[in-house]
Amino acid sequence: MYMKLSTYYLAVFCSLFLMLTCNVQATEKQENKGTYSIQSIATDLQGNSLVMLVKGDSAPAYTMYELFSPARLVLDIAEADLAQSIDVEKILPQNSFATLKITTLNDKKPKITRFEITLAETHTYKVNRLENNLSVRLFPREQTTAASPVASGTMLALHDLVVRSQNNKTEILLQADTPIKDFRQETATGRDGLPDSMFIDINNIDGSELMREKTVGTNLDKIRVATRGTGVRIVFDSGQDTLFSYDIQTVPQGLLVTIDENPGKSPAKQKTA
Repeated sequence: MYMKLSTYYLAVFCSLFLMLTCNVQATEKQENKGTYSIQSIATDLQGNSLVMLVKGDSAPAYTMYELFSPARLVLDIAEADLAQSIDVEKILPQNSFATLKITTLNDKKPKITRFEITLAETHTYKVNRLENNLSVRLFPREQTTAASPVASGTMLALHDLVVRSQNNKTEILLQADTPIKDFRQETATGRDGLPDSMFIDINNIDGSELMREKTVGTNLDKIRVATRGTGVRIVFDSGQDTLFSYDIQTVPQGLLVTIDENPGKSPAKQKTA
C-alpha cells in the first residue's frame, strides 16, 4: 500500500514539475515575442562616405525622421535589444561629418532604441531595410558642376515667405524671381513629442534672406527654414494632433503652398507643376 502511495505521489510531482516547466517556457517565449535582437553593427568608411549596417534576427519595426539645429537623422527601432558585445562608443570610426548617439527609451510602449546621427550640412543620407538588417548610408551631397546655377554665379534666391489666411485656407508663397519646379516634398508623422510636419527641399537656391522661423498659429503652427548644402529645407509644423491637408503648386512667383483650415478634414497632399 505504501509503495502504491509513493508511486502515486511521485507521478503527481512529476506532472506538476512538467506543467511548471512548460508554463515558464511559454512565458519566456511570450516575453521575447516581437523583440528585435541587434546582433552586430558593422561600419565601412570610404573617404567622405560611410555605411553602417545594423544586423538583426528578424524584420525590424522602425520609424525615421529628421531634427534640426543641428541637423540630425533619428532612427527609432521598436523592441530592440543590443548585444552585450556591441561597444556603442566604437561603432563609428573617426570621421569629420557624423557622430552617433544610442539611447534606450524604456518608458515608451513599445520600448524604443534610438539611433541619433548628427550629420554635417555637407552630407545627406539614405536608409534601407535589407531583410532583417538596416543599412544607413551617409554620403556627400551632389557637387555642383560648371554648368550649374551655383557655379555660374546666377544662383536662384528665395526672397520671402508671404503668408495670407482667408476663406478657411492659409496660403504661403515661397517668393522667388522665377517659378520653382525642381523640389522634393515629404512628410514626417508619428514622432514622439514632436508635431507632424510637411517639408519641402529645394536645391541650388539661396535662402539667406528668409527668417529662420515664422509663427502662423492656425492648423499650420509655424514655418521653419534650415540651410541644407546649396539649398534649403522649409518645414511646416502642424498645430493640430494630425497633419493638415495641403496643396503645392508651381507659380510664376515661385512656389505656392495652400493649407486647408477646415477642421476634421482628412490629411491629403497634391503636388502640381
